[in-house]
Amino acid sequence: MQTQSPPPQLPKQTALAAPAIAVAQPTKIVSAPLGTLSITLAPPPAPVTPLSETPAVWVGGATLLGVAATIAFGWRKMKKELAFTAEQSTIERNQSRDQASLDRQYQSEQAHQERITKARREVYLEVISEMVKAQTALVQLPTQDVQKLDVVTSFNGLITAVSKVSILGEMETVVMSRDLLNVIHQSLFRMLARLNPIHEVQMEAQYNEKKVAEHQAAIDRLISEGESILETSKGPDELKRVQNALQSRQAEIEKYGKAAIAAKLELISKHRAYGEEVLAKTLTIRLKVDELVVAIRTELSLPTSLKQLHTTTREMHGLSLTALKELQATLENDRNANSST
Repeated sequence: MQTQSPPPQLPKQTALAAPAIAVAQPTKIVSAPLGTLSITLAPPPAPVTPLSETPAVWVGGATLLGVAATIAFGWRKMKKELAFTAEQSTIERNQSRDQASLDRQYQSEQAHQERITKARREVYLEVISEMVKAQTALVQLPTQDVQKLDVVTSFNGLITAVSKVSILGEMETVVMSRDLLNVIHQSLFRMLARLNPIHEVQMEAQYNEKKVAEHQAAIDRLISEGESILETSKGPDELKRVQNALQSRQAEIEKYGKAAIAAKLELISKHRAYGEEVLAKTLTIRLKVDELVVAIRTELSLPTSLKQLHTTTREMHGLSLTALKELQATLENDRNANSST
């Protein structure tokens, strides 16, 4: 008895696990010499996708990188903003500190300037006041006794005031004040040179007037003596003597009286010449004063016009000359009236 061998077995196909669900394939029956074979067709194995190419992994990685980039960019932006804010704060603090320092310095300078301006104002007013006193003293020099003349007292205040200006004033004002002081000193020395001739004529007039007074007193005594002689009926010789003495004294009175009148006329002429020269010097001084006033007002930030000051000064000088001429004419008329009488 022949034993029937089992049909040959085909090697089993090892199926790879696929991520997807396998779809059932139809079974095919194939005839073979040794028997019937049943063949089942299986789908090919699914290809293995690398992890880096997996969409889920790629999308997740891209998302993670985006989040990381956003965080990094935000952190960098925040760092820049914080640095900018800190820098701005530092700049503002420095500016505030500098501005406060400038404000303190400005206030200090303003206070200092106000103190200087106040001191200058007082000194400048003192200079103008002493200037007026000096001009008045210059005009009144001929009326003073030369032997008792005190020039230092009259002009020392002006010298002191100008010295104060040299300490507190601007350089232009200092130069103007010193220039003005020099002009006054020059005028003073020239006027002092005219005082001696005036003093001599004045002394001569006083001497002649004194002699006239002495002879007049002697005449009064002689008149009394003559009346006494007439009352006592003394001799004619005594009366003749008194009459001769009266004639002699009368002649002396006429002589000294004429000399006194001539001296007074000369004195008036010299005073007139002195006054005219003083007025001329006063014009120069006033013009210099105008320049000093302009310098002072410029320091005090006051609008000033040197041209207008000079114009008014010359107008005032013209009025002074007119008044002087009128005074001289009045004195001349009085002198002529006294001479006629």
